[in-house]
Amino acid sequence: MKRALDKAYLTFLGIWLVSSGIWAQNPAVDLELELIEPPPFATPPLSSGTIAFRLTNHGPGTAGIPFMGLPTLIIATETVPIDPVFGPHIWFYWNPDSDCLYLLFDVVNQDPDPSTALFDAAFGQLEPGESAICRLDYYVNTLNEQTYEFEWISNQPNSTDPNPNNSNTVTVFRTSPLAIPTLSEYALGILAFVLMAAGAFLLRWRSLRTGCERLT
Repeated sequence: MKRALDKAYLTFLGIWLVSSGIWAQNPAVDLELELIEPPPFATPPLSSGTIAFRLTNHGPGTAGIPFMGLPTLIIATETVPIDPVFGPHIWFYWNPDSDCLYLLFDVVNQDPDPSTALFDAAFGQLEPGESAICRLDYYVNTLNEQTYEFEWISNQPNSTDPNPNNSNTVTVFRTSPLAIPTLSEYALGILAFVLMAAGAFLLRWRSLRTGCERLT
C-alpha cells in the first residue's frame, strides 16, 4: 500500500520535488482516519451509495501545508480490481458535500499481476485539533458476487506520523445480494393451514353457488 501511495505522490507532485532538498520536512503530525459512514452490510451489484471519512490532526504540527499551491495531505486506497472493459469493480466519486478538495484516480501496474485502481482524496491544511470530513460516492461496477475489502490510509510525504496505528481504516463491500428470508416451520404450518382453509371455503362457496343456480 505504501508503495502505491508513494507512486501517487510522485505523480502528483513530481519526482524532483521529493528528491530535491527544496521541500523542507514538516513537524510530526498524528493523523487519525475514521470511517464514520460505512457502506451498508450488503451492496448488491450495480448499487450505489455514499461513504464518509473523518480525518483529524492530533498535532503537534500542522498537517497538509501546501507546496507550491498543491495539497500534500491525502487519504488513498489501492488494489481495486479493474475489468479491462468496464473499469474498476468499485468506482469512487468525489461528493461535493465534503471538506476534501477532490478525488484522483490512477492505474497501478503490478506486472505480472493484473493492474488495479488507486483512488486518493486530497485535503487542505489542518491545524492541530482540526478535523475534516470527506464523502465519496460509490458505484458497484460489477456483477461478481464477492466481498471487497479496501484499506484507506492517511499520509503526507513531508512529515512523519508518531502514531501510525490510527491512520488507516477499511471499507467492506459485499456484492452478494441479501438472502431472501425463509419462514420457520411454525410459520410454514400456519401458512399451509390458511391456504387449506381458504381452498375449502372456495370449494364450499362454489358448491353452494352451483346448487342455487340449479334451483333457479
